Amino acid sequence: MRAARRSPGRGHPSTASATVQLVRMYVWAGWPGRAAEPARQASEDARAWAPDHPEDHRRFRADIAEALG
Repeated sequence: MRAARRSPGRGHPSTASATVQLVRMYVWAGWPGRAAEPARQASEDARAWAPDHPEDHRRFRADIAEALG
């Protein structure tokens, strides 16, 4: 996720995808509290790219919701 934040940057769907994977790993490892902050940050960052990538944004929101339960 850190590498994705550097390039292509926080405002890109690929970075959101990396964050979803991190959120899933935290939940799977039994640390749902740690998953909340990256999910919140990625949701904020998604506002920048959502208008240009509406389908990716829908998928991102569904993935985050599913990961957090």
